[in-house]
Amino acid sequence: MLRSVQFVADSLPSRQKTSREQFSSQIFARDEKGLGRKNQSLCSTNRTWPPYSR
Repeated sequence: MLRSVQFVADSLPSRQKTSREQFSSQIFARDEKGLGRKNQSLCSTNRTWPPYSR
């Protein structure tokens, strides 16, 4: 599931890749290590959690 979402995020045009998209892609990259599902729900809200998003 997570990989498919990551693929969709990566398939987006570069101009449409907002900071939000890049942040989500970074989360999915970390998800492969198994940190993921916890971050997935946080990624949907994406406003309170991200320590390195602007």
